[in-house]
Amino acid sequence: MFLLISGFFFAIFAKISTMKKTLLFASLVLSASVASAQFVINSANLPSIGDVQFITADTVPNSGINAGAAGTGQTYDFSDFNLDIEEMVPMVDPSNLLKSENFPNANLGIDQGVSVYLQKDAAEYKFLGIVLPGAFVQSNDDVVIKYDDPQTFLELPAAYQSTFSDNFSGSGSWYIGQEIQGFQVDSARITYTGNSQSVMDGSGTIITPAGTFNNILRQRVVLTETQDIEGCIATGIPGVPCQWQTFQSGTETSVEYTYFGADSHFPLASISYNAAEDTVQEVTINSDPAITSIVEYSPTVVEGGIYPNPAVDVVTFVKPVKSAKLVDAAGRIVELEVTNQTINVSAIAAGNYTIIATNEAGFPEHHPIVISK
Repeated sequence: MFLLISGFFFAIFAKISTMKKTLLFASLVLSASVASAQFVINSANLPSIGDVQFITADTVPNSGINAGAAGTGQTYDFSDFNLDIEEMVPMVDPSNLLKSENFPNANLGIDQGVSVYLQKDAAEYKFLGIVLPGAFVQSNDDVVIKYDDPQTFLELPAAYQSTFSDNFSGSGSWYIGQEIQGFQVDSARITYTGNSQSVMDGSGTIITPAGTFNNILRQRVVLTETQDIEGCIATGIPGVPCQWQTFQSGTETSVEYTYFGADSHFPLASISYNAAEDTVQEVTINSDPAITSIVEYSPTVVEGGIYPNPAVDVVTFVKPVKSAKLVDAAGRIVELEVTNQTINVSAIAAGNYTIIATNEAGFPEHHPIVISK
């Protein structure tokens, strides 16, 4: 009876799951100092407001990339990498994000259209929840998904062979109030429960398109998460409340490796597998221009690739692009819609900016621009 309507909720479920994985990788910021052959991660090495992560993802990895072996003195080779997606993810003050009053313990955040709330202290680094703009889930209000039992990324201090186990859970609900495929849906709610098993199981050297880095530390996490989406269907009977029905429920287990390095403010790479570890799902690298040494993976700065410059209302690209975003000096990002190779900047305040566009080959281009009013 509810197979058709479940497709609506499945689309939301898939978007949230994909987005969450990407944003959580971005939040694992490190700036480790070398005190011995293998460094130790402490609270001082974790994220700071104002840091910007450059994430480059390979969503269809070649067979030449794998997680490598556990143990010391390893070499992890991620050079066989395809550039699919690049994102700039700034770390921000969480008090400025959507519905921040729901996360009083947050001391770090991410704003990528959705708002991510994080907490770090001397003992742990944790994920507290996420807020989705109402349009994301077809609601008139922003949706708070709060983890009453937060998800722990790291227990501190973390060093080679450190281990921990963590249970976590979160939930959120929102009003819909519309007919979907013949059913009057009053509200929806989503619930996450899960467990992670973490071990710092490797150290050595990693090779990525950004260069070769020594003194790295690898974290292996077995992550099992269940996501349930329910809808409350109106009965049509006066005085009888809507009835909750499960539209999408699934449990996923993945094995994720993250490689931390002393030479970078962010993880150098990550790779995720299915539960059996026989299929690579995604590979992500740090493409920070400050450490990138291979030209083809560096963002290309394009002079004269847009007009007019300075601009007031609209900007046109000389060559076709797939997408574009505007970044200010503080790393704040505004997504822009490209229509007939033109973007509208009339709502942007005067100042100096960078437009990051993805060209037809899938590579990022940086276009410096001045907006005047």
